[in-house]
Amino acid sequence: MIIFIDIDDTITNFAEILLKRLNKKYKTNYNIKDITYWNWITKHYNEPWKVIDKSFWEEVEVIAGAKKFIKERLEKNDEIYLVSATFIDNYLPIKIENTLKKLDNLLDKNHVIITNNKKLLCGDIMIDDGVHNLVKNNCHLNFCFTQPWNWEVVTAELKYKNIIRTNEWQRINDITSYYKSLCF
Repeated sequence: MIIFIDIDDTITNFAEILLKRLNKKYKTNYNIKDITYWNWITKHYNEPWKVIDKSFWEEVEVIAGAKKFIKERLEKNDEIYLVSATFIDNYLPIKIENTLKKLDNLLDKNHVIITNNKKLLCGDIMIDDGVHNLVKNNCHLNFCFTQPWNWEVVTAELKYKNIIRTNEWQRINDITSYYKSLCF
C-alpha cells in the first residue's frame, strides 16, 4: 500500500511552535484552540512566516504516535511518503532533515514529496489536517487528522466523502490494517 502523510500539523506540531513564536513577537496570548479555521494565522498576523528560521525546525517535534505508526506500517511492507505543501525557501532542506531525524530516519529524502497540489498524488491512503487535500484526491481512504482549524467541516460531511476524522495514530493504524486485509 502507498500511504501519504502530511508533515505540518499531522506528524509534527508546526502550528504550535509557530504560534508560540508569534505570541512572543507580537505579545499576544493565543493558543492552538484559537486557530478555528484554515488560514487563521495569516488573517491575524502580518507576515507570520518571518518567525521561521533554522532554530524553528529544531523546536518542532513529532506528534505522539506518528513514529510508531510509520515504523509499524513499514514493517508491514507499506510505502510511506511524507508530503508537504510548504514554502520552498532556504529552510526547506532543514525542515526535511529535522523531520526525518526526529522520525529516527525511518524514511529518507526519497520518501518526501513537496507539492502545492496534493490531488496529483495517487495512492491508497492520505492522512492530512487540510480537508481541502482530502475532498478531491486520488486516494481510496482518507484520514482527516483532527485539529481545531478543521472542525468547521462537520463529521457528517466527512463521512459522505469517505473521510475518517481522528487524531489517534493507533486508530489510523487499526483502520489501515483492516482496509489492507480487505483490499490487498
